[in-house]
Amino acid sequence: PKPSSEIEGEIWEVDIKKKTLKLFDKGLGLTINWSKDSSYGLRFVSAKPEGKLNLIDSSGAIKANINFLTLPEKCWVSLVNLYCAVFYSYTSKSLPILPDDYLKKAVYFEDKIYSIDLNKNSFEQLNIYPQSSIDAVNLSVLGKNILFINRYDKKIYQLGI
Repeated sequence: PKPSSEIEGEIWEVDIKKKTLKLFDKGLGLTINWSKDSSYGLRFVSAKPEGKLNLIDSSGAIKANINFLTLPEKCWVSLVNLYCAVFYSYTSKSLPILPDDYLKKAVYFEDKIYSIDLNKNSFEQLNIYPQSSIDAVNLSVLGKNILFINRYDKKIYQLGI
C-alpha cells in the first residue's frame, strides 16, 4: 500500500528473536527512507498545506528538522550526507497534495539536487549537465557518483559528486 495524506499510516517494529511487535511511528502520509545500515532515516508526514520532513535515528527520535520540502524517496541517506532532489516547480496548477499527487503521477516536479553535509551543516546545489527537466527518484551513491531515475523519461542518470 502507498501512503496518503488522508489516512494515518503506521510502521511497526518486529523483533523476531523476542517475538514482539511494537508501534514505531504513525502519521498522515507517513513515509520513511532509511540509510543502508538503518541508523538514520528521513521521515515525511503530511501536514496541510505541504508536509514535514525530519531526520530521525533508529529509535525514531528527531535529530534534525529539514528546512526544505521533498519526499524521502527522492533522497539518499547516510551517516554523514544526504543527497536530495528538491523541487523548485511543479506541473500542477495548484499546490500538490503530498504524497498523494506525486505517487499517483498527477504532478511532476522540476528538481535541483543538493548535497547536505550533516557534520558541517552545509547545503550545496550540485550541477546537472546538460540542463534538462529532472524529476529524480531512487537516488543512490556509487563511488563518486549519484545515480537516479528521471520520472520524465524513465532513464538512469549519473551525476558526479
